[in-house]
Amino acid sequence: MRDPDLAPATSDSSPVLAVRDLAVSFRTDHGTVDALREVSFEVAPGEILAIVGESGSGKTVATRAAMRLLPPNAVVSGQIRLAGGADVLEMTDRELRSVRGATASMIFQEPSAALDPVYRVGDQICEGIRIHRAVSRSQARARAVELLEAVGIGEPAAKARAFPHQLSGGQKQRVMIAMALALEPELIIADEPTTALDVTVQAGILSLLRSLRDRAGTATVLITHNMGVVAGLADRVVVMQNGSIVETGPVNQVLLSPRHPYTRQLLQAVPSLARVEDSDQAPVREPRKDLALDVVNLNVEYRSGLGRPPLRAVRDISLRVGVGELVGLVGESGSGKSTLGLSVAGLIRPVSGSIRLLGRDMATIRGRRLDQMRREIGMVFQDPRASLNPRMTIAEGISEPMIIHRVGTKAERTARVIEMMERVQLDPGFRHRYPHELSGGQRQRVSLARALILHPKLLIADEPTSALDVSVQARILELIRDLQEQLRFGCLFISHDLAVVGELAARTLVMRSGQLVEEGPTREVLVHPQHPYTRELVAAVPVPDPVAQRRRRELAEEAGDLSLAGT
Repeated sequence: MRDPDLAPATSDSSPVLAVRDLAVSFRTDHGTVDALREVSFEVAPGEILAIVGESGSGKTVATRAAMRLLPPNAVVSGQIRLAGGADVLEMTDRELRSVRGATASMIFQEPSAALDPVYRVGDQICEGIRIHRAVSRSQARARAVELLEAVGIGEPAAKARAFPHQLSGGQKQRVMIAMALALEPELIIADEPTTALDVTVQAGILSLLRSLRDRAGTATVLITHNMGVVAGLADRVVVMQNGSIVETGPVNQVLLSPRHPYTRQLLQAVPSLARVEDSDQAPVREPRKDLALDVVNLNVEYRSGLGRPPLRAVRDISLRVGVGELVGLVGESGSGKSTLGLSVAGLIRPVSGSIRLLGRDMATIRGRRLDQMRREIGMVFQDPRASLNPRMTIAEGISEPMIIHRVGTKAERTARVIEMMERVQLDPGFRHRYPHELSGGQRQRVSLARALILHPKLLIADEPTSALDVSVQARILELIRDLQEQLRFGCLFISHDLAVVGELAARTLVMRSGQLVEEGPTREVLVHPQHPYTRELVAAVPVPDPVAQRRRRELAEEAGDLSLAGT
């Protein structure tokens, strides 16, 4: 008998996507890995279906199978139909090309890997438009600019001429969303579409996806670990664990009255600003007086080389991170957070100002002493796929810093790799795999293990939990706390998730347009913000309660506040 929860929200029309008894396994050098087991679900026209679950639960595999985008070593069985057409698993390559982009499009999880680095972003948007529509080059370009503006990118005409490396992580994610919307398909599969976005832009993207549903009847499959996003956008929810569906139903029922223990576990792990407000003390110990990092009047510029004035991404910033202290850095995508982190890590040269690590000026150190100081800095990059060498196994990637700095024997390096993988909740058996064989969240844990492998005195963590589901995120945050207790490293924690920063950081800095606009104890900044921009960020944080989200949206619409109407 068919599970009534698998029925689409509107039974008077055929589903845009129908998945039946889908099973996927992968052939590897170390045996067969079962990723999906008899998964079935439907998406009706105009419906937004959220798929949630831990990293590695099969969320992305299920949706990539729907577009037949799995690697050659995948073994797939079952049935997948798009818009009532032929089975996707039986389509020819020509038939697939006709439906990808036009009938169904996909927003990928890692934009840096999905965008071609040698083409301008506007040209990449135009390509799909001209393949499927009989339009001129100028018409396609005008449409690309219109789409970039629709997804909230400032100066869209200029950004259309930019290359991917000239955009921030959040801006690249918005480019991917623009590409998916270009042909107004019947179905959009959005794999973590707001992961790299700050809360205010996230609200605008949710409003955009909702308006597509209301205006054009676009169906959406939303893969996310953000329960606040689910509450604010989804009609129905599918909960996956270990390749199977464990619970499914309307969003109110799943989030407010979950039936399965695993769903309740996910909801309990969601970070909340309410816990920050209820807290009477800082979430981590106060630092000692000695400093891990001392930045004074730092300025960083990007030069175009085309006769244009340089772009100053960081403006006269001064900050301190004590030994054993974790400082949160929040702000919009493109505000300069990552640029600041890369400068501190020695990967971008500032035009002026000073950076002192453990009391030593990094600008004056040379040769072997500089190499020794670099050992004291660990870096977790924003995009794990782009920062991991695809030709290296997981073990080789994690141990690479030890090899570069000639630390330990081969046996000692192997033992340290296993230890670090266990610390970041990653099966040591995965060490023989390659990055493409892991999920996005698993790759992020590999990046964290690599950053900590040399036990650095300072960790620069650029969105270290952005690709992680809430339960793994909670364990990683607890891991960082534990490691600070053991190793006493300072940490600059860069994130757009204010709730995560609220649970972890002793102090918080708020950055906008390359400048610090507010700083102080985390509880004061997030509960009693002084700057209007900080108040805007806090107000836009979604909560995993669909009733509260709906009421917040209604109040914002009544007040004409479009920045919050999408939450």
